[in-house]
Amino acid sequence: MTTMVRCVLLGALLGAVGMSCAAAVPVPAIDPRGIVGTVVLTATIDAPDVVLEAFAAAAGGRRARVAVVHAEAMSGTALASRLRSEVAEVTEVTLADPGSGTAALDVPSGLWFTGGSTAGWVRRLRDGALGERVRRVMRAGGAVGGGPEWSAAVGSGWFERDDSPRVSAGGAALAPGLIVETRPGGNRLQRALTGSPTLVGLCLPAEGAAVVRGRELRVVGAGAARVRFGATEGFPSDEWEVGAARRVADLVSARRTALQRMARPFPPPMPSKPVVENGSLVIVGGGGSGREIIERFVKLAGGSEAIIAVIPISMPDPLPERDPAGEAFRRMGAREVVEIRGRTPGEVDRPEVLALLRRATGVWYGGGRQWRFVDAYEGTQAQQLIQNVLLHGGVIGGSSAGASIQGDYLARGNPLGPNEIMAEGYERGFGYLKGVAIDQHFTQRRRFADLASLIRKRPQLLGIGLDEGTAIVVRGSTAEVIGRTRICIYDAQRKPQPGPEDFISAPVGSRLNLVTRAVLPP
Repeated sequence: MTTMVRCVLLGALLGAVGMSCAAAVPVPAIDPRGIVGTVVLTATIDAPDVVLEAFAAAAGGRRARVAVVHAEAMSGTALASRLRSEVAEVTEVTLADPGSGTAALDVPSGLWFTGGSTAGWVRRLRDGALGERVRRVMRAGGAVGGGPEWSAAVGSGWFERDDSPRVSAGGAALAPGLIVETRPGGNRLQRALTGSPTLVGLCLPAEGAAVVRGRELRVVGAGAARVRFGATEGFPSDEWEVGAARRVADLVSARRTALQRMARPFPPPMPSKPVVENGSLVIVGGGGSGREIIERFVKLAGGSEAIIAVIPISMPDPLPERDPAGEAFRRMGAREVVEIRGRTPGEVDRPEVLALLRRATGVWYGGGRQWRFVDAYEGTQAQQLIQNVLLHGGVIGGSSAGASIQGDYLARGNPLGPNEIMAEGYERGFGYLKGVAIDQHFTQRRRFADLASLIRKRPQLLGIGLDEGTAIVVRGSTAEVIGRTRICIYDAQRKPQPGPEDFISAPVGSRLNLVTRAVLPP
């Protein structure tokens, strides 16, 4: 099993619209880590100084050893001279000249490619020894980059013909899932994406470059890059601009967006009712879980017989040796508490993890960033076994990020930061509570307007804002409010009482029928 997001997601999405996985270009799996190393893509033959500076910095700066690789004659020696002021050493190699040798390509921390044709670079990078050398530099954390012909070759697809834009399979795939357009203007890219909508189009700035490192795409220099999506049955063509206002994009989000546009729009116009048919949910607004919340979770998991799996991976590494939530469950008398620290689908589907989840009576998602749960668990056997904990009468709980992931719609899923409440590519939560979007740290971080805006755009959802130290315990269609303060309910179908607040407030002790939206007596 690889560390990549499984094709289960794509199969489910395409199956939802009756489409097959056969497309103009095969759909590569999505590695949530993005690419290894750095790729610098430019549409200009004579790269601006700011682009070469970014390439040199990614290659190691003043310690970098760089090779400039010419497809034909050494027409780019001026570029090599400019690089010499940025790095420790520059070597030039001409592939068409047997006398120039290629031994220099074995040692550099950066490779820059000039001239040639896109088809020629695809052939060399995909099948030849040069491709392995390039990947070796990337695996070592180095940088590769080049002019427009080379940049157009690095995606999973490339333009085989100009007169009738057809995306050809079998690009170099140094930047998987992309097709790179190096010619500003025209609609060649958009036409190509119509035939290959599972790919993401990247239109490079006319002056400047796109720098891809890990899962992050950053624009340097003048102009803007455009991340484009082809039209599908359920969605028109679309694009994200990455430039002055938004200098960074997350390419994993973009690739997930392209796949999800192959399915029916989400959330559906009539989502499933928010009813937990079996088992219980404990959903906490962050800021610490008091004794009452911890005690209730352990009791629902079986008390002294509870077997609890704790998932702390929404926080970045290094994780603490012993997770605070796990320690709290142990102090409350749970029989067994085990932390699952795997961060990739392959790691969470290891036999020992699956064996634990088959025995678990409770699962707890920790706080941090909720998109990390998606990257690790979506489409895995482990995710299904966690769902089975509910089916067998157990409990799923979580705080902060671990609260939002339990909803149908994933609030604040943007890997670039938690400020945006809606993020394409990361809109699907794990759906333990259907038809609901859950936000946390609600009053403390003044998130009222954010959740209100989400419900205006997605009025079929019920919005639940949880204050810190406050939880809802959901069984059937009833949510009981426990902890410190209150929760806030945003329901587009039901108007709140007259006044400045556009939500319904339910204090601790309240009960709420999530189907009828009625606040019940304590």
